[in-house]
Amino acid sequence: MTILEEIDIFLGTKLESKLIFHVIGFRSFQNSGTAAVLCYERKFFMNPLDEQ
Repeated sequence: MTILEEIDIFLGTKLESKLIFHVIGFRSFQNSGTAAVLCYERKFFMNPLDEQ
């Protein structure tokens, strides 16, 4: 399972999580799954898709 897949499960959606994760930048977090999920969750709630 990749970090992206883990985050997909964590957030409960595949499309939205991939879009938000792309905004943050996958390379910044690819070596730290836990940090990625925490930063990802924060970014997700700060920038919901309906704002884009």
